[in-house]
Amino acid sequence: MNATFGERIKGLRRGRKKNQKELASYLGLSQTTIANYENNSRFPNDTTLINLADYFHVSLDYLLGRTDDSSPFIPPNQKSKNINKAHSVDEGWSGRYLEALIRTDFKEAWRVLELASQMGHTLETVYDKILKPALYKAGVLWQTGKLDVAQEHFITSETERFISLLRKKPSTITPGPLVVTFAADDDRHTLGVRMVSSALEEAGYNVMFLGNQLPFNSLRFILNQYPVKVVAMSASHPVYVNNITFMINNMREHSSYDHISVIVGGQGFHGKPDLWKEIGSDAYGEDASTAVKLVSALLGQ
Repeated sequence: MNATFGERIKGLRRGRKKNQKELASYLGLSQTTIANYENNSRFPNDTTLINLADYFHVSLDYLLGRTDDSSPFIPPNQKSKNINKAHSVDEGWSGRYLEALIRTDFKEAWRVLELASQMGHTLETVYDKILKPALYKAGVLWQTGKLDVAQEHFITSETERFISLLRKKPSTITPGPLVVTFAADDDRHTLGVRMVSSALEEAGYNVMFLGNQLPFNSLRFILNQYPVKVVAMSASHPVYVNNITFMINNMREHSSYDHISVIVGGQGFHGKPDLWKEIGSDAYGEDASTAVKLVSALLGQ
């Protein structure tokens, strides 16, 4: 905790890849004033100090060098209240998360997710508004040659790690209706269904995530051995929808599975609003939040 105020500001500014002029413009100050802050020859007034903390999403104590914990202070009685519009999660959050991972700033990437949670945003919001858009943007950057495939793989891997860290501790999980989730065929893009699985667990469901490359005989074994209420399948590309159709058709041939609802999701269904009905599914969830609501509706809860 030996960093000066000026060092904190300079480090945070560089971490956001902003120059002094850009920061000054945001605060309504001159570039010289920012330079003076960073060399510790001037100190901001209370209003500017708060604006700096809000801009960088850090605590005042962190700016002043009194702690190395950059998380902003949020009173306990504020965490459970409705989040006002100023604190809503917009595309800027997913952008900061992605930018942090591109420059391998793990701490900053995690802090974006942690801050959203501290502010009272649900796990589904973190997934749908931060992680999902960031992964989609990373894919676009790779396709347009602005990211190497190694970077895209790294971003995916780190996001998978963060999803695990965001999950509830086993000791806090209350067993509820059993939901089985998996990705179709050899679809390697399992992060979407992983996020849905975690969101369902957070909502009070008991979830069995089975990965991918699941043969129907193995699914049948699970359905026969466990009290499954819902099966959720994901396809990241239209080519994998055929496998989901095969799975559903085989389930429907056994009357002993009539009590089990089926929900599908993934990019493979985008742009085809009625495809989920055509293949015999009971519902289609386009994101984690929708999936949680649909599972609740399917179970009459």
